[in-house]
Amino acid sequence: IMYYSTHTRLRVEPIQSANEHYIVAHRGAMASGAVRFAFACAFVYDNNSFWAGKKLSLVVNSIKETMKQMIFYKNLVMLALLRPICRLSLRLTGQSDVHQRDDLTNIFGETYKEGEGISSKLPPVMLTECFAKFSEGLIFREVDRARDSIQQYLSIQGLTTANMNNSGNFFPIFYAGLA
Repeated sequence: IMYYSTHTRLRVEPIQSANEHYIVAHRGAMASGAVRFAFACAFVYDNNSFWAGKKLSLVVNSIKETMKQMIFYKNLVMLALLRPICRLSLRLTGQSDVHQRDDLTNIFGETYKEGEGISSKLPPVMLTECFAKFSEGLIFREVDRARDSIQQYLSIQGLTTANMNNSGNFFPIFYAGLA
């Protein structure tokens, strides 16, 4: 209940004040064994924290903790959704240059090749990756990369029937519309 009620709060309250309710929902879901909802809450919290401008070191630490739990519980879909935001956060803090390499070793020492596995099959994950690359391109003035990423984002969004209009997608909808 708290997960969905916080989605409603995001429509009427600033993200910074409503976002903390996702942590409470995450703890409650983990305590009750609802791991799927717990990770959904953690993903939305980390994503919103990043886009709302929370201090990057805190966002990176939160994402790392969330990813550790996702790996432990083998929640690969939510892990794939969170990975692009983690990479962008790390690059913004100067800890990573993974945007220039095809295969990379993530923060846990695992090798991951872009475009393989879950990330190349599920539209929500593909959209998240495209939007993170679009944002990264704009932030670091890589205009060609930003253009290609937003074109890919819009083509995937046009082909999918997935409901991408939830709280975790305020920013992609808004900024993709501007592009």
